[in-house]
Amino acid sequence: MNIKPNQYIFFLILYIVLLALALAPYYINNTIILGMEGDYVLDFSAHLSKFTFMWFPVYGVGLQNMSPSGTGLNILLLCLIEKLTGSIPITNFVLIFSIYFFPFLAMYLVCKAIKATPFTSFAIALFYVFNPFVLYYLTCINQWNVFGVTVMPMFLWVILKYYHSNFKLFFFFGLISACFSFTYSNPPILVIIHISVVFSMVMVSYYRNKKFILLEILKKYSIVIVSFIAFNLWWILNLFVGAVATAKEIYSASWAHSWLNTTVSGHRPILARMFSITTMIGINPSWDFFTWWYSTMLARLITLVPIFMIIYFVLMVKSKKTRNSLNLAIFSTLLLVLFFVKGNASPFGFIYDLMFKHLPFFYIFKSPVEKFGLLYIFILSVLLLLIMNGIKAHKYYKPILCIFTVYLIVCSVPVLTGNIIPDYNLGSLGYGSRKYKDKNGYRQFRESVNKDNFQYRIFSLPGVGNYQVCLPNYNGKKYTGLDPVLMNTNKPFIAPYNGIGVLYNNISSAKYAKLLGIYNIGKIMINEDLIPWFGIMEKESIPELKTIFDKSMASKKWENITLYNNEDYFLPRIYTSGNSN
Repeated sequence: MNIKPNQYIFFLILYIVLLALALAPYYINNTIILGMEGDYVLDFSAHLSKFTFMWFPVYGVGLQNMSPSGTGLNILLLCLIEKLTGSIPITNFVLIFSIYFFPFLAMYLVCKAIKATPFTSFAIALFYVFNPFVLYYLTCINQWNVFGVTVMPMFLWVILKYYHSNFKLFFFFGLISACFSFTYSNPPILVIIHISVVFSMVMVSYYRNKKFILLEILKKYSIVIVSFIAFNLWWILNLFVGAVATAKEIYSASWAHSWLNTTVSGHRPILARMFSITTMIGINPSWDFFTWWYSTMLARLITLVPIFMIIYFVLMVKSKKTRNSLNLAIFSTLLLVLFFVKGNASPFGFIYDLMFKHLPFFYIFKSPVEKFGLLYIFILSVLLLLIMNGIKAHKYYKPILCIFTVYLIVCSVPVLTGNIIPDYNLGSLGYGSRKYKDKNGYRQFRESVNKDNFQYRIFSLPGVGNYQVCLPNYNGKKYTGLDPVLMNTNKPFIAPYNGIGVLYNNISSAKYAKLLGIYNIGKIMINEDLIPWFGIMEKESIPELKTIFDKSMASKKWENITLYNNEDYFLPRIYTSGNSN
């Protein structure tokens, strides 16, 4: 079959256009996509300035800096775009577009390397991004996590392309790993990515040699491991010497097991949903568009197409093109990964519990549905690619491709209907939205604080009882996520989740200003927009808080934000030795 290169380019451009049209409505009226845990940065230059030190302020305390999270290539490029354009919406669009584009591109390159037809390459790459699991996973827009979806097929492509050239394999694997180093800040994802590298190495060895050659696999794997260490040594030591030790102190095994039970129970009935790849999506149809759409009978039936294709062609059809040692091995691996996806849910959930309790560091997989789910989707996509490529000369290739196309259309409905990142139901509070519009008061407050050269902490009031705040925002909907006001300043701040309850319990005390000074608090911010969706820590109302601080502190006001100055009692930072001897 003579395939012209521009046929591959056509489908790549088609995806780019489709994705751009899906994201464009989020940028009308100077709005951007923002919210939840990882998508909070409005000023990447300020973000970079906070994360260029070995020890950085986070939530008002401090943490060992996992360097890739703050100084990786992603932040440097976003800073450059921000400086060149001077536009927050453009910078934000580039980030969001990249999150959805690069996984497609990586899998598309894998398909091309295996010589799949242009349409098959497009279909498999689209499946990899638009399947229910990944499409919902990407809505968190946490760039330090979601690029793991890109890295796995990107590494597979490098191994496929340079398998027989040791130097090129070493160089390009290391280069790609360094470019995406920021996605390794989450240790469980780092482990999942390396498991995918082992899978890719074994799979490519068989694909290139038509058999498994153990010594060759070990040699090639040693090359990529040495390459990974050589290109990433600048952050590896910091992560494992400092951050892992810190994590062991913060996250106990008992806490991790409690989290495991919560996350797995939240996805029940998990077995019935693993085969439809909807394990990430909740079961309450009223939560958002995804939960509604995938609760319909049509979606429930159509989402079983991929697993039925695999079972049919790998186990039932007697064809060497699809029922061969490689596909059977991948299918067996898929079943093994499925066991880990379900975590400690039945059946045989006690095995996962035993591993969780007794296998060193295994408790990092406290969210198995999410973490092992990424590996499951990657392996499933590779198996589908090999199956589709194996039957491309068969008489039922076109009917199967038509059925698979229907599946892709059904899974694309959230994208086609403008719900690629849907609004979500907050009950009595109304609806939350990722479409965010920055207020003038917020922007003016940040500019004022960032221009202040003094170093101090900001005390956040009212003390809402969740690390994700809730704010009224664009079009009558709510913003939920990390505080877009304080998180985008160059100052550390204290909020209730820092665990410093004494600051919220003694506000009415006569000597409260001195207490604030002891904690290095130079300013107190009262944001009247904060909605107490998880309760309030202090007993004083906002008017009462203002009355208390007005008596002894000067203030500035920007719309609903008031900033009080604690300069009379503010104490500068005092550094102590880390050595107690």
